[in-house]
Amino acid sequence: MTTRPVAPEPVDVQGVSPLKENAQRILWLRAIAMPAPAAVLVLASLVYAIPAPLTQLLVIIGVLILVDPWTWWRLRQPRPFGHGAFFAQMLIDVVALTGTLYYTGGASNPFALFFLLPVMITATVLPKAYTWAIVGISILCYTGLMVSARPLAVLQPGNNQEIFDLHVVGMWLGFVLIAVLVAHFVANMGATLRASDRRLARLREQALQDEQLRSLATLAAGAAHEISTPLNTMRLIVEEVCAELPVDGFPEIHDQLRTLQGQIDRCKDALSVVSKSAGTDQSASLRAERPEDFLGRIAAQFRNLRPDTRLTLEIDGPQPGPLLAIERTLDQAVTNLIDNALNVSPRDVR
Repeated sequence: MTTRPVAPEPVDVQGVSPLKENAQRILWLRAIAMPAPAAVLVLASLVYAIPAPLTQLLVIIGVLILVDPWTWWRLRQPRPFGHGAFFAQMLIDVVALTGTLYYTGGASNPFALFFLLPVMITATVLPKAYTWAIVGISILCYTGLMVSARPLAVLQPGNNQEIFDLHVVGMWLGFVLIAVLVAHFVANMGATLRASDRRLARLREQALQDEQLRSLATLAAGAAHEISTPLNTMRLIVEEVCAELPVDGFPEIHDQLRTLQGQIDRCKDALSVVSKSAGTDQSASLRAERPEDFLGRIAAQFRNLRPDTRLTLEIDGPQPGPLLAIERTLDQAVTNLIDNALNVSPRDVR
């Protein structure tokens, strides 16, 4: 009998933990969401000739480009990727977004809504303590951008309607990006965690079943040991009675004693099978045997145990037959089947 220990960190069929799988999604999400404010501002500067802090934005994007390959390498390592490492990735995103918004208008930038992404991801993946930590840090960063930031002329009040329309388009684009990213990435993260919970539940259920089977096997082995003692006593008594009574004077009693002795041996054989099977793997009880040998052996046992019955063995097909992997439970099943048939028709069983 084999047991399956419950692993502390569940993995999927590729051996990737849920946190590592979700961290990989974070890298794709970062590649899409973080450059978005800078890309929109660069596009606006080219179309409307608006000055933009391209140097500072390129530095922030360059730092992210250096961080992401290291993160990919870290995710490929066999070491566990825990909650703290995932939280650090969220902090990197919050800091990078804060720096980008600082140079692009601060809280007035329509992409300030992107602060909600780390909050939603953390709330989906990490425990509550990490969620409140990222909420507090995001609020502080957003509040700081309201107090201090590099203003952009395009985002200041009093500009023309065309510039205001651009700001509205930026707000719409920010909302669309957040909605799409949440629907795809965050939903997949939640699905990964739910699948991990289901795997853990199956492992716990299997461990519980294995524990119950071990208990049953222990009880079966103990019961077999307890029953074997009175069976040995009964066999000794039968042998003594057979030795004391002459065969010529009591032939019927000797036939009955031989039948009783055969039944006792049958019980001992069954208890021996139980004792050997308890605590062993099922594959260890397999043996190679041909069909005619298997059935002939069982038929011979019945002829010795029940001499008053008539059991005829007829095998159709070429002989010798192929070798089969016979398990102990098949012996028991065929024996029970023949025994029931002999009880119904003891004079003719084929």
